[in-house]
Amino acid sequence: MKVHPFAAIYPMIPADEMEALAADIAENGLLHPLEFARIDGEEVLIDGRNRLAACELAKVEPAFVEYQGPTDDDAIGAYILALNNNRRHMNQGQRALTHARLAPEGRKRGPNGGVSGHNGQNLEPSVTTLKRARVVLKWAPDLVDGVMAGEEPLASAYTEAARRKRVARDKAAREQAAQAAVAQRLAEETASEDEKVERDAAEMRALKAQWRAELRAECPELAEAEQSGVVTLEYAREEMQRRMEKRKSMCVTWKLCFEKLRQFHTGFSATFELENVAEYWHSVSNREEAAGNIGALTFMRDFCDQVLREFVENG
Repeated sequence: MKVHPFAAIYPMIPADEMEALAADIAENGLLHPLEFARIDGEEVLIDGRNRLAACELAKVEPAFVEYQGPTDDDAIGAYILALNNNRRHMNQGQRALTHARLAPEGRKRGPNGGVSGHNGQNLEPSVTTLKRARVVLKWAPDLVDGVMAGEEPLASAYTEAARRKRVARDKAAREQAAQAAVAQRLAEETASEDEKVERDAAEMRALKAQWRAELRAECPELAEAEQSGVVTLEYAREEMQRRMEKRKSMCVTWKLCFEKLRQFHTGFSATFELENVAEYWHSVSNREEAAGNIGALTFMRDFCDQVLREFVENG
C-alpha cells in the first residue's frame, strides 16, 4: 500500500525495536489496526508504517481501518502530526523538524494557524525552534535524518546550516559585487565609446567645413553645386583634387616649356604672363624660322598652343 508522504516523514524504528515489535505482534496479535485514507480513489496509508513492516516480518495479516475525516493536505497533515506526536517520544528538535516539513515557511495548518492535535492540543514548537528547523531543512538537508534519528541535536545541525547559509550569502554578495563591477566597467566603456563616436563626428564636421572652404576658394562652381545638392561633398572634393593635380602638372609642363623657349630664343623672358606666351611666340616664330630652326620651332609652337589651350580650358 502506498504510504502518505506526510507519514513517510517520520523515520522507521531501529532494527532491534522492529524485531521486538514483530515478536510482540506474533505473540499477542496486532492490537492497533493500521489506518488508511481514500484520497482521489486510492487507498493511502496514513498511520502504522512500522506496524505494517512488523506484521510482514511476523507473517501476520494486518488489520485496517479507514480514516473518516477530511482528506485535504492541511487536515491530513494535522492528523498525522497529532497521532505521531502523541504516540512517539520525540525531543523538541525532532518535533520542530516534523512541523517544518509538514508546514513549510509561509504555510499554516490547523484551525488556529498552528498544527493542532485531534484533541485540540497545540503541538507546534516555539517560533525560534521552528525557524531553526526550517534553516536546517533549507541549508543542511543532509543532517535532517540524523536529527530525526536522535543521533544529532537540532542545535548543532542549525549551527552548521547557519554557517552554510552565511557562506552562500557571502558568495552571492561577492558574485553580485563582481557583476556590478562588470556592469560599471561596461557602462564606462560604453560611455567612452559614445564619447569617441561624438569626437569622431565633431572631427568629421570640422573636416567637411574645411573641405567646403577649400571648394569656395579653389572651385566656386563645385562649391555651389555641392551646396545645391547637385553633387555630393565627397565628389566635389575629389573633382577639386583632380583639377588641382592637373594644374600642378600643367605648371610643371609650362616650366619645361619655358626652358625650351629659352633654348630656342634667348630673348624670351620667363617673367612673361602665361597668356602672353602664345602671342609672344607667334610674333617671333617667323623670324626664327628664317634663322633655320624651322622643324624645332614648328614643334614648339604647336606644343605651346596645346598647353595654353588646356590650361585655359581647365582653369
